[in-house]
Amino acid sequence: MLIDGKQLKRKIEDQLKASKRCTLCSAFFSEIASKWLIEHRASGGDTHLLVRGLPADFLDGANSFKALREVIKRGIKVKFSSALHAKVYVFDDILFASSSNLTGKGIALLEHHNIEFGLKSRIEEDDIALIDNLWRQGVSVDLKLLKKMEEHLTNYTDESQSKTFIS
Repeated sequence: MLIDGKQLKRKIEDQLKASKRCTLCSAFFSEIASKWLIEHRASGGDTHLLVRGLPADFLDGANSFKALREVIKRGIKVKFSSALHAKVYVFDDILFASSSNLTGKGIALLEHHNIEFGLKSRIEEDDIALIDNLWRQGVSVDLKLLKKMEEHLTNYTDESQSKTFIS
């Protein structure tokens, strides 16, 4: 079943509330998406979030340290996968494959959002194995690692901005 971005948002919200387990794979993850995820995720549910997490993603604003901190504090397990480009959202026995990142524009959380499409499907054993393998290959992220990364990138940008070139 082909669905547009607004339908995808509503269907994922329903699954976030109803499912026992979910794995969310998205290259990018923003603050507005973190608030939305926290608001709609049923407490006590087992939740995994896999994002790309490259330094450039944070420097460009595509990923947010604050957003990741908030979900980690709420018990959501986070991992980074440096080659991730897929956007797949898996809930118990249903999956959504989409062009939508977990951002305000990607998941239609903002009035002016991207035009996105996705597919809804019943999950099969091969799908579970593929997603579980992707998750296992990711690098676990906790608040300590996130803080180190943020400090490193802040120092890097401060140093690069303070250099003056004489012509």
